[in-house]
Amino acid sequence: MAEGTAEVVTDRDTIARLAAVRAEGGWPCEVDKTGTALTAPFSAPSAGTPPWSVHRVTSQSA
Repeated sequence: MAEGTAEVVTDRDTIARLAAVRAEGGWPCEVDKTGTALTAPFSAPSAGTPPWSVHRVTSQSA
């Protein structure tokens, strides 16, 4: 069993950088109006409706 922690990322610079990386990779997401989450014209149906929070996952074991 894997163990670790997950935390919501709210740093606007980090969110902007990740949005740019995802857009370069083919998913046209962008930063939402709050500056702390992502939005896009489409995503997987299982993702629910935007905006989507960004999470940092730190594993302690795998």
